[in-house]
Amino acid sequence: MTHDSPSMEGHSGLIGVGTVHGDPAGFRLLSRRLALLRPDLILLEFSPYGRLYRKRRQREVLNVLWDNLRHASLQLGLPLKAAIRHPQVDAIRRQVCYPFEYRAARSFSRRYGVPVLLVDHSLFSMRWTLHWPKLVEVENLALLLQLPSQRLPISAQYRMAQGWLDPTGTQPRDPVFLLVEPESKAWSLRERFMAERIERVLAARRALRPVFVGGWWHLTPGRDVPTIRSLLGLKPAQCLLLRHPPPRDCIQLRGDSSEGEAIAGVEKMC
Repeated sequence: MTHDSPSMEGHSGLIGVGTVHGDPAGFRLLSRRLALLRPDLILLEFSPYGRLYRKRRQREVLNVLWDNLRHASLQLGLPLKAAIRHPQVDAIRRQVCYPFEYRAARSFSRRYGVPVLLVDHSLFSMRWTLHWPKLVEVENLALLLQLPSQRLPISAQYRMAQGWLDPTGTQPRDPVFLLVEPESKAWSLRERFMAERIERVLAARRALRPVFVGGWWHLTPGRDVPTIRSLLGLKPAQCLLLRHPPPRDCIQLRGDSSEGEAIAGVEKMC
């Protein structure tokens, strides 16, 4: 399989749902979207190592985060409540917790007996988690708390994503173009790993309504760095965004359903 000639053009049954990681409403919205699409197989941008690390060390890392955040806020004379609400701190917390994509997929799986397969590369996840101890150090938190507290609204991030997903868009390069060359190579290897993993699973399981859930960048056309979309030859209609309503024909192909069938229950952040 190459970037220029995917081995199975189109994967006509596969639907990709692109998310903004850390979307505060992500669990609820993805639960509704899964109820609407009714997948019989969920392929998730999450690695076995990422799940195991959080299972073993999530509580420990979060405890260190809260303890060090108290010290950092005291150093800066900042109220602890304000420190906790800071976007940079919230981003760390959401990164350390199980991502909403995994929690929503797992909830759907438990209710309907649908298999969830983790397709991301564990070595890539390992590289990210190696930085977490330094991320929650007092010195780093103090620096982060001094950054502007404004954040780009989630709705604006999805509008930006919509522009990147459009194959006729005017964006000259991929969203990851700022990565230095070694990082671009790592991202390319990761995308190929996930695409090949998805391809093997689809060939073996013969699912009728498979759904891939992951960050929206994986569903962009892939101008500079190959993406899951370009490697698998997915068509624009197969690449959806979580906060944008899916095309009507996409739902009709999957049978009658309703957003009212969304999974009930209270979302737990961690």
